[in-house]
Amino acid sequence: MKLSLHVLGGLLLAATVLQAQQTFKLFTNPEADNQRPLFRTMETNITIPPAEVPVISAKSGSEVQALTYTAMYGTDFYPSWEAGDNTVFLYDHATNATFLFRPRRVFNPSGQLTGGRIDAYITTDDGANWATMELYNKPDRFLTFPRVGLVNANNAQTDPSKLEYIVFCSSFEKRGAEWPLIGGFGLFFPASGAFDYEMVQPENAPADLGWATTGSIVSVSSPNPGVYYADLLDKKDQNGSSQWGAYGTWGYDFEVNDFTASTMPDAWRISQFRVPSPTNLNSRMNSETSLDADADGKLYMVVNNILTSNPEVRVPMVSTSEDQGSTWTEFTVMPEALFSDYQQTQGWGSVVIFRQYDSYELLVTGRNRFSYFLRLADYGVNRDSLTNLHIVEVGYDNGAWSLTKVADLNGIPLEFFRQDSASGGAQTPNWIPSYQVNPRGHEIQAALTADGQNILLKWIDENPDLLEDGFSQIALFNAGGSTFTENEITGLFYTDIYFCHRPVNSSAWSSKVNITNDRVYDHGTLLPPVIKSLESVPIVNLLGFKKNTIPAQSTWRAPLSNLPEVILNATVDYRTPNVVQTAFFNALNPSSVNEQTAPAFHINTIAPNPATTAAEVTFTMDQPAPVRVEVYNVNGELVHTAYTGSLDAGIHGISVSTDSLPAGAYAVAITVGSKRSTQMLSVVR
Repeated sequence: MKLSLHVLGGLLLAATVLQAQQTFKLFTNPEADNQRPLFRTMETNITIPPAEVPVISAKSGSEVQALTYTAMYGTDFYPSWEAGDNTVFLYDHATNATFLFRPRRVFNPSGQLTGGRIDAYITTDDGANWATMELYNKPDRFLTFPRVGLVNANNAQTDPSKLEYIVFCSSFEKRGAEWPLIGGFGLFFPASGAFDYEMVQPENAPADLGWATTGSIVSVSSPNPGVYYADLLDKKDQNGSSQWGAYGTWGYDFEVNDFTASTMPDAWRISQFRVPSPTNLNSRMNSETSLDADADGKLYMVVNNILTSNPEVRVPMVSTSEDQGSTWTEFTVMPEALFSDYQQTQGWGSVVIFRQYDSYELLVTGRNRFSYFLRLADYGVNRDSLTNLHIVEVGYDNGAWSLTKVADLNGIPLEFFRQDSASGGAQTPNWIPSYQVNPRGHEIQAALTADGQNILLKWIDENPDLLEDGFSQIALFNAGGSTFTENEITGLFYTDIYFCHRPVNSSAWSSKVNITNDRVYDHGTLLPPVIKSLESVPIVNLLGFKKNTIPAQSTWRAPLSNLPEVILNATVDYRTPNVVQTAFFNALNPSSVNEQTAPAFHINTIAPNPATTAAEVTFTMDQPAPVRVEVYNVNGELVHTAYTGSLDAGIHGISVSTDSLPAGAYAVAITVGSKRSTQMLSVVR
């Protein structure tokens, strides 16, 4: 196994930061308790200056191995699915529609936060065209970390706009000058009419426990159309008497338009699980939930926990429900001997579940049949050095458990952000980066083809076959302290997107394929739980800044320009908006993606800039293609369409009228075929 810098030389540093945030030791004590993690969601009184409109630019064809992206939008805040496994990318086979749900904040012309909205982007032609549907737009509340359940009752609908769904989010509500986190909030869209509903906690929960909105959601279209959710409950009151680590669930039936459950099931009682200490109620050892359903509507909830009856071993276990989540079975536990057998087969010194508090992936493939994907680590005989890291498949088939290796892993994906306490305040023009291990780990996700015959597994990983991006030693903030120190990090590998697949009725996985293989730090990837086929696989990716895409008027342009390219590209801070991109690829022949035939273009100039009444944007195309030239304001809203039509290959100039636009900063977006790029335009009066 070829291990990268951050598995060998630099991982001890990553572990130090990790301990500070979650207080479990990565090496010497893998089973230590998990303290409440940092919740990087909101800083008070935040404004987004007009100059911070992101520069949207898809990856150039010369860098991309097998993906051609469509740039959808620039994030206005920390990308919500970077903090957890949000279900916002979905596919419905009956309508052949792929959905991407976008939570966003709403600002007034001065850049002050006023409320929130949620939009849905919908394509029925594998991303060639996208329609937009606004679902929610209200003042004094914005919603984040959505989980979406999408229902096509008995697969009867052919119009994607008529599907039923639930969007379950975290709600932030304006209270004077502050926007505190209120708790769970549901947007319901049954056929009878939409409504929203504040969802604070399960009905039988004590007052100090509530929905954390970090759990798993699943939808069932037949025989009883519904949406179901399982969550590791949050400790709302740190002085409360409840133990953190309890579980809850809710369900909603679209035929009767009512909840089927809102409960902490007795079968999931926390007393059966090991806790760090009877006196430490604000830490936990329980994992996140993984929820899925079979074609008959039977629900499966999997965790990897430590039982009091076997307090030294953490293993996967499953509980099921056949009455829409009203009641659940006791947990069925994977035999721990499978871990021992795996250790012996691999020749490892030890075997533990790696970063057990990350979200792991559950995929139900049939009645009483599922796969649970997680990572196993070898820390050596003394458990003091990480030497091997694998993705494995825990299989369950009508009572029989199995454990199969899927792939080796090379490194540990990171994410970077600006540490305000070290940089001098939220708006000061300094930028000292801090980093943490990607909260989604290797972003492992599994999808079942619509015919139920194949499984596709996606993940990200460092690519040591591409030379690392080397740089001089830089200052990195230790999030656990009040000062920063210069750590000896002088290089970082880029990450890429990988996949493999297998038939449902076979245990043999295909070889893994790298579908990006470029010097871009891939992160924020999403895969729907159901895909049309292996020949048509949709994927979402986040594109961070590169040095040539930093907004010219950014408050932090100078210090950002001094960061190494790879760190800048891996930064997910709200002041460096990421571009949300979509692509479709053929998993049976990844090189056949339309990279070879997609038109290439680049923007030459926008002049004059600043403009008063008009500006001309010039760009070059290498082949004929449909073209759109549009202007967006600081809120990402379309304010002017300058051109729509088809153009031949060559150099083109399009006049953009600005005489009716208020003074300010705008993004001029040019879409050629499925590719999109933008440049900034200032309007003055």
